[in-house]
Amino acid sequence: MVILISALFALCWLPLLILINVIPEFYPNINSWGYILYLWWFAHGLAMLHSIVNPVIYFIRNARFREGFCYFSSKLLPCVAFKEFRLLTDNNTSRRSVFPIFL
Repeated sequence: MVILISALFALCWLPLLILINVIPEFYPNINSWGYILYLWWFAHGLAMLHSIVNPVIYFIRNARFREGFCYFSSKLLPCVAFKEFRLLTDNNTSRRSVFPIFL
């Protein structure tokens, strides 16, 4: 999941960083192009899309995040049903004996 989030971060931010840092070195008159504003808005929108992509990836890939998200959504939206915590109240004793400091 860390590799997926990192790859999506790079993919979302790469066009904006190229547009700001690389292209002006090769084309100094880039600001006079007629369609540069559209390219900038697209690249900026794609970079900001990363903030929306993160929770979606966490929701799809992590069951504990999904359970907590459904719990908080049920408090805000009456149409979301939430029955009980299953993963967040895991009483597995084998983990406690392995890592007692972290629990």
